[in-house]
Amino acid sequence: PGRTPAAPAAPAPRRAAPAARPWPGPGPAATARAPPGPAGRAGRGRVAPEGTGVVHIIVNPKSGSGPKRHVLAELRAALRAQGRDVREYTTTCPGDATRYAASVQHEAELVIAWGGDGTVREIASALAGTPVAVLACPVGTENLLAKELRIPAHPRRLAEIIAHGRVAEFDLGLVNGRSFLMIIGVGFDGEVVRRLASVRRGHI
Repeated sequence: PGRTPAAPAAPAPRRAAPAARPWPGPGPAATARAPPGPAGRAGRGRVAPEGTGVVHIIVNPKSGSGPKRHVLAELRAALRAQGRDVREYTTTCPGDATRYAASVQHEAELVIAWGGDGTVREIASALAGTPVAVLACPVGTENLLAKELRIPAHPRRLAEIIAHGRVAEFDLGLVNGRSFLMIIGVGFDGEVVRRLASVRRGHI
């Protein structure tokens, strides 16, 4: 596993808090790092990029109650008002977010995960060990990482986090060749998720 920069966040202390604990301020950033280390150990925070680099938004249309296009449009407008080059990509199948994130890692300043924890995991898997930040937006079916980091859902607050927040680094776990950011399910729990994923055709 590697460590990937994740979301810029609202102003926070110089040192990141442990992965399982939110920062004192609203909207922190999360990241995954390399080389591998103990799960949940956070690294030093760093200031979010202030340049006008490319921001990629990866949208999972099956997450949560749908893509929430009107909210997404507000976020795009707020980022462009900051002078950022914003590009959007909508995934079409499992693994597509990983493929796309890997393809833009050399030009992206930030990748925004517009989906749930599954979308964040796919993106972090591709960007582990790179300097690209990943922002987990709480718009999916499950948003455990975003909730732990107190990342808001309001588009203008998200834009403020990107502009003025900090980036933290977190370890990325690996089980059976698949990465994870927070928790894994085994036994009955894992089987329930597997069956749901095999028959799900749209958002829940």
